[in-house]
Amino acid sequence: MKNCDLGRINHLKAHQLKYSFIFLTAIVFMTNVSYGQDNNIFQAGGNVGIGTTGPTTRLQVSGTLSAVDLANALGTSTPVIFGSVSNAYPTFGVSMNHVVEDPGTNVYGMALLSTDSYLTGRTEKVRITGSGNVGIGTKTPNTKLQVSGTLSAIDLVSTLGASTPVIYGSIGGAYPGWGVSINHVVEDVGSNHYGMALLTTDNFLTGRTEKMRIAANGNVGIGTAAPDSKLSVNGVIHSKSVKVDMNNWPDYVFKPKYDLLTLNEVKSYIIKNQHLPEMPSAVEIETNGLNLGDMNKLLTKKVEELTLYLLEKDTEVSTLKSDLGSLEKRYSDQQSQLNAIKDMLDQLKKAK
Repeated sequence: MKNCDLGRINHLKAHQLKYSFIFLTAIVFMTNVSYGQDNNIFQAGGNVGIGTTGPTTRLQVSGTLSAVDLANALGTSTPVIFGSVSNAYPTFGVSMNHVVEDPGTNVYGMALLSTDSYLTGRTEKVRITGSGNVGIGTKTPNTKLQVSGTLSAIDLVSTLGASTPVIYGSIGGAYPGWGVSINHVVEDVGSNHYGMALLTTDNFLTGRTEKMRIAANGNVGIGTAAPDSKLSVNGVIHSKSVKVDMNNWPDYVFKPKYDLLTLNEVKSYIIKNQHLPEMPSAVEIETNGLNLGDMNKLLTKKVEELTLYLLEKDTEVSTLKSDLGSLEKRYSDQQSQLNAIKDMLDQLKKAK
């Protein structure tokens, strides 16, 4: 009988200890909840605020946030907002949205960045597509980085090789690769790698025709892929004026000691060589081309020599004219004398 009473007493004590532990645990939990309510506000609408007493979204954090994986599954109409959240403009800052780009089995999306805008009616500033393309000022970037607008770059380098140029110019929806492209080609495979800038206009990314080339040595080629001088143009040049710096202009031709060939010497040279002295032959021009600066200087020299020949002939002609005048005068005098003699003969005949 005593053993039975003792068992009941022990059983009651065990229940009392159990309920006491549950009660103490509840008090501790309520205390923690009460303490946490200073920073966590659960509104009637279900919004949760950390560091703010007026959350306007399901979860709003005011302060530094560290997240390993932050996902948005609410679609395009509900972006994730980052930035300054004030009382007057609760969604004013930077928003990052998620858009499903492929409705198939492999669903992936874009990151849309917008600044200084509201949740409704905001303007997209930057787009990162699911393929990794980045668009600034455009919603449909066709390359790794596509900028629609003014671009200021201190150092813009392409390391994608000759098959992937950097495109500048107007990029429309129908012709995404239409504009001006600048490509980079490694010209020297040695230790000192350097390259060219290849410019193309009004063409597609595939099958484009090179229009201009700036070689690594500074030579510029228009219509040619191998410029051999500072400016090589394969085609017609239309210009109002061309200035050429020249030295040793042939004014020395008019100096008294200049050794001018005689016309007989020039004649002999032409008969032998079929071109003027010092002038390039047809074969030389066809082989080496024509240097306009040197040719203008040489033509000027020949014009000056021709002027000397003309002056020389003019002197000879003037001398001949003078001599002819003297002869004419002598002829006139002799004619007068003959006429006088004739008159005298006629008078003698009449006197007989």
